[in-house]
Amino acid sequence: MSIKTKLKPPCWLGIDVHKDFLQLALIDRKGNLEVFSYSGSFNSLDKLLARLKVSAIAIDAPSQPAKGIIKKPWLRVRLGLKENKWQDLRICEYLLGLGGFYWTRSQKDLCSEWMQVGFALYRFFQERGYRLASSEQKGNLIEVFPSYAYQFLLAPKKLEKKTSASGKKQRGEVLKRFVKISRAQLNPHSLDAILSSLIARFYQTGEYPCYWLGEPEEGQILFPGKILPPIAKKLPKDLKKKWVAQIRA
Repeated sequence: MSIKTKLKPPCWLGIDVHKDFLQLALIDRKGNLEVFSYSGSFNSLDKLLARLKVSAIAIDAPSQPAKGIIKKPWLRVRLGLKENKWQDLRICEYLLGLGGFYWTRSQKDLCSEWMQVGFALYRFFQERGYRLASSEQKGNLIEVFPSYAYQFLLAPKKLEKKTSASGKKQRGEVLKRFVKISRAQLNPHSLDAILSSLIARFYQTGEYPCYWLGEPEEGQILFPGKILPPIAKKLPKDLKKKWVAQIRA
């Protein structure tokens, strides 16, 4: 599948990952925005990357399986975790207080199908020279989670469900602070892809503060703003220093 676009390089790319398709959002330096649904071989993305000189990519999917860090006895004692709670997930997911549907398991084949598509997508971009970014290393391949990013950007207001009319309107109003969007783009998949592309832009330009959340060794999520989830606020100082890393605007 070929993608036609009028955007001028360089661009930032945001990707909302699903089992059967990808939703792509591209923003160029002039703030022009285009959104596409994409299915088929990842190889067709090569021409897009080259033509638009995509400088950073933000993906709404886990970058890798968990590495069992949350299972370490000494860490569980420090976090006050009960024996049967929070057993097989990444630190970033624990800090967000996510339910089991969003947990990235340590065994790849136990992860949801859309997550496995995400793993393959990260590998595809890494094979083409993109480097996974974290608080410990610069890169141009970024893990994001728009569902919570919208919540933090909208706070203290309550974020409505993204499938509802009010939820779409809320998210659209957040995006309009940074980019011009059309009524046709007010759908859940496009809204997530657009915010992903904006976070990629924030990371490289420094125009808006962001922070990393999670353990660098097993994949961190980049969030815009300064509002932390409740669990992250209560961390011991040394763990908070490692797992919550601000990037100043």
